[in-house]
Amino acid sequence: MKQKDIEEIINLIKSQNLDEAEILTKAFYDKDPKDPIAINLFGSVLLQKTKFLEARELFLLSTKIDNTNQSSFYNLGVSLINLQEYDEALDVFLQAIDIKESATIYTEIGNIYTKKSEDQLAIDYYKKALKIDNKFAKALNNLANIYEDTGNYKKAVKYYKEAIRSQPENSLYHYNLAVSLFNNNEEELSINYFKKAIELNSRLIPAYIYVSQALHKQKNYQEALDILKQAELNGQNNAQLYFYIATSEIHLGQYNEGLSNLEKAIDLKPDYVEAYNNLGIIWTKKGQYELAIEQFETAIAFDNEHISSLNNLGYTLLKTKKNQLALETFKESYAINEKNIDTILGLALAYKNNENFDEAIALYKKASNSGINKSRANTELADLYFQINDYENALKFYITVDEEERSQQINAKIAECFFNMQDIESFSQHVKNTVKKDKVNIRLSAICAYASEQLNIKNDYPFCKNPLDLIEYMNCEDELIENNIALDQFNLEIKALSDEKKTSLIWEPSGRTTRGGFSTIEANIFDYSHEKKCIGFLKDLILKKTKIFLKKNKNSNETLFSDFPLKNYINGWYVNFKKGGYQDSHIHPHSFLSGVFYIDVPSDINKPEGGIEFSLHGYDYKKIKEAISTKIINPRNGDLVLFPSSLFHRTIPFSSINDRNVIAFDLMDSKDGRKDN
Repeated sequence: MKQKDIEEIINLIKSQNLDEAEILTKAFYDKDPKDPIAINLFGSVLLQKTKFLEARELFLLSTKIDNTNQSSFYNLGVSLINLQEYDEALDVFLQAIDIKESATIYTEIGNIYTKKSEDQLAIDYYKKALKIDNKFAKALNNLANIYEDTGNYKKAVKYYKEAIRSQPENSLYHYNLAVSLFNNNEEELSINYFKKAIELNSRLIPAYIYVSQALHKQKNYQEALDILKQAELNGQNNAQLYFYIATSEIHLGQYNEGLSNLEKAIDLKPDYVEAYNNLGIIWTKKGQYELAIEQFETAIAFDNEHISSLNNLGYTLLKTKKNQLALETFKESYAINEKNIDTILGLALAYKNNENFDEAIALYKKASNSGINKSRANTELADLYFQINDYENALKFYITVDEEERSQQINAKIAECFFNMQDIESFSQHVKNTVKKDKVNIRLSAICAYASEQLNIKNDYPFCKNPLDLIEYMNCEDELIENNIALDQFNLEIKALSDEKKTSLIWEPSGRTTRGGFSTIEANIFDYSHEKKCIGFLKDLILKKTKIFLKKNKNSNETLFSDFPLKNYINGWYVNFKKGGYQDSHIHPHSFLSGVFYIDVPSDINKPEGGIEFSLHGYDYKKIKEAISTKIINPRNGDLVLFPSSLFHRTIPFSSINDRNVIAFDLMDSKDGRKDN
């Protein structure tokens, strides 16, 4: 072969014109089957085209013709590795080393021992490679891989960083270091290396996914979504990518977008179990429980041991009051994994909802004894005892939760236990201890106001001591007329939001107090105040009336007023009641002020039907005196009612065939409030 022919072939190989290179090299080989150069060039092309059997035969021939040509032995070894003939490859590489020591070949030997799970021998050969060339990046990286796999995090990081210093433009080394940092809970450091890996290789999908997970741990969901969207814009069409885009969207409450991307993931991977599971999660969040159940069942059909889907199905069945089916589902999950904490607690809850309290208690105690999420297990066990009015045992487990970790609800329930046990001294002391750290516990405020009236004792909790005195009731007909607003327009705007899929109207949604009616869920209707005239008007009206209410009480030392959030968040939802509809008595434990705006009040009802009743009594508080203070308001169309969120209230059932429509709302200091109306 002439030099120009060799150069032409090398250029073809470099430019990945492998078909043309194969034709040309084969021609030279056929012309002279004993020419070592022709053999090696032909074999190299076949090796790149993954024709390993053919390549092996050519390189074997080359080693027989010239047993001093190290590259022939090297290429033969590579061919054997690709054919998974590791022992034969090892023998060939050792023959190559006999010709001349080589960092490349020592690294390949290390790779073979890695594949054979002989880690110490692999380490030895990688170090031999580094003795020849201490900057040999492949050896540094592969050595780091072993240390990472064997849990030697510090050494893994050290060698990954050395590999990067040797080849700073190699995206894989940045990626590997980032994964190591991520797996060792150094998310902040990992993010920078993942981003560098992406910068060097925009098609490195796992890097996008990992960096999104790292950002999720920091609750930085928007940046995670932006990075994943960047991969999509780069033309990546990958099921896993769409899955993680959807995961970010779920965290951001972008459920419709999440649905769309999960469907894209499933189109690319029809058996994507995790995607079906997350579809179910979205439908659950949207209150569409039957659709959620379908998705969980599909996931389980593909993998009947997928614990997350089984547990999610169980919890969703509980929400739809299918308690027996939920119990059977959790039993299936428990049979697969008796140690999964979500399974244990789910099964306990299913037993609880089926009123098999002894089985539930035993499982809660098992969960507690496991030490995994002990606080949650003890809290749920305490809640069970609380439900069955065993306040002594409820208290016993509530107080196991560290004081610094106790939720507002737990602190309130501790007070309720003391009160219902008639241990008034402990009740008062607990309230005094709690108020030192928390002066805005709405549920605690409710029991304190009740206890004060029932026992004729001082109310030591400062949020709102006399909530019945702070109900604001007003008619807004003049404002409606002035702004050219007709009440029936509110119904039309709500329907429009539902049609636009910005919210959903769900019959008696789980976790709400609505009975015999529909309620919007998922979206805060006031988020669309800039789009809908009437909703925008109502938002402004509520904020205006709230300012007047606060100003009137500006001299109060109650924390309802002194701690009222200046930058408050208004959260609103629509409720449509049918004949016989009502709401159970409840409070709004995550807000300061609550209220109702009345759109449609049937005119053919007999008072107090359809009225709103306020009371200090709730949550099965023990009655000391039979007489309990209440106040009933019989609203008209266009009425607005404001009241402290700690005040129990209910809707009195009505017999009219005409609908009763309202917009309820909370004023709070964040978006994390719960819609309890």
